[in-house]
Amino acid sequence: MDLDQIRTTPKFPISFYEQIYRVMGWPFDAASTARTAYVGKLTNSLIYEQLPPGVLDDLRRKNPTDPATKRRKRKHFQFLTEDVGNPHVDKQITAVTTLLRATPNGQWKFFETLFKQAFPPAQPDLFMADEIERLRLAPPNEEAAN
Repeated sequence: MDLDQIRTTPKFPISFYEQIYRVMGWPFDAASTARTAYVGKLTNSLIYEQLPPGVLDDLRRKNPTDPATKRRKRKHFQFLTEDVGNPHVDKQITAVTTLLRATPNGQWKFFETLFKQAFPPAQPDLFMADEIERLRLAPPNEEAAN
C-alpha cells in the first residue's frame, strides 16, 4: 500500500459510526460519510484521548485546523506511526465498538458507564515528580523556611 492509499483509506469502520448513532438514538445513513462536529468530538474523546499523554496534542500540532473552514486538512490517523500509533488506535476502535455493541439502543449514559469502567481516567502523578525534585534539590534550611 502506498502513501496515497494510506491517506485516503478510512481508518474507522462504518460500524464504529453506526454504533455511535444507534446508541445515541440518531438515524444513521450508511451511504453518507458526512458526520456532525459532535461525532468528531466523540471520536477524540473515545479514541484519541485514550492514547498516551501528549499524542493528541502532537496530532493537533501536526494537523491544525484551517481558520477559514474550521476543519483539518487531514485526518489525525494519517499522522500516526505504523509501528505504535496505528495498532494502538486500531485496538481502541475495536474495544470501543465492542462496548457500543453491548449497549442497548439509545442508552448513551449506559455506554458512558461501560466506557469509564473499561478506560478509567488517568490518575494524576501522586508523587508530583516536579515538586519532589524541587524539594530534593533545595537546601535543608530553605525548606524549613517554607
